[in-house]
Amino acid sequence: MAAERIRMRINELLSSETKVCESLNQLMQKLQEIEQDKAWKLGPEHVKLITRTSGCCELLIQLHETIAEKVAMFVGPSHLAGVFEASENELITHHSEFQTLSSCVMVVLQKKAGGQVIGDRAVGTSPKLFLDEMVKDAAGSPDEENVRKCLNIAKRLTSEINERIRGIQRRERVVLIASRVRAVPPEIEIVKEGREFLLDDGYFREHGRAGYRHLYLFNDAVLVCKPGETVIGKFFTKNDRDLKFKRFIPLAAIKPSELPVVRDPAVSEEDSPGGLSQLPFFELRDKAGKCAFHHQDREKLQEWVTAIRNAIDEITVRGSQNPVPAYRLPNSSEDIRQLSQDLSGYVVLGDKDGESEVFVF
Repeated sequence: MAAERIRMRINELLSSETKVCESLNQLMQKLQEIEQDKAWKLGPEHVKLITRTSGCCELLIQLHETIAEKVAMFVGPSHLAGVFEASENELITHHSEFQTLSSCVMVVLQKKAGGQVIGDRAVGTSPKLFLDEMVKDAAGSPDEENVRKCLNIAKRLTSEINERIRGIQRRERVVLIASRVRAVPPEIEIVKEGREFLLDDGYFREHGRAGYRHLYLFNDAVLVCKPGETVIGKFFTKNDRDLKFKRFIPLAAIKPSELPVVRDPAVSEEDSPGGLSQLPFFELRDKAGKCAFHHQDREKLQEWVTAIRNAIDEITVRGSQNPVPAYRLPNSSEDIRQLSQDLSGYVVLGDKDGESEVFVF
């Protein structure tokens, strides 16, 4: 019953949001009329229009926050309640659309500016820049205070929207990683004796004598990066909430005994009885989603490549026996794009000068 009451409340809030959006649409229509006015010139009525539009956007933010609070009552840090999964997805969609809508509030005004140069700066590329120029133009006039209020509203609006979206993305990250960890095959041991793993802000951390190492996991891969390397954006495709990892250790279809030992150079020799010379490591190569792994012993490196290729062959065989796509090594960028449609989370290797490029989808 409590869940049903919350659902009804969310529907009421979404209905209120619809009414606010209708008002906002009316304002946008007015802006379109301004756009068609060839004799257009910024005046007090336009400042009021922008202020009213920003006010509607602020009201939308309040509605979104209230909805998020209600949804959060049933959304834990490691799972999504099934009854609210649709509401959560809908909220994310609304935020995405709202972000676009808020950025469009002054698009018409930017178009009217036509990219003209005021002073030594071009106008028409940034709402904030355009508003800054509006403040300059209004200096000393009766409209100056209203224009400054409008600028502050726009800044606060952008900040609040981005923070709300970041909060949703952080929660999505925790949910996704937790679900992938639960999907790891039981024969693959993740948490080993004497190690401590913490779930913190969407990723796991391993605490050892070498300090905190970030540990990213999903159902067929694990990534260990060295202490101090905390910029999460380095490992994910930009602007992609699906968390496509740029470098990782493959686990799927490889027996634990065959899994290559992969550490990072920051691990001390005390932590590694075999010595650092026996430890291969990952290195980010470029921004195209490729990386390379190295080893001082070329034969050891080739053993690693062979083990992973065998795993991919095993996946291919299973794919021919089951109604799932068969995987093959890409020979061109077109092959890679084709594979990316049905191959998610696996690595595909290509040899190059004693190293191996890793393509991650």
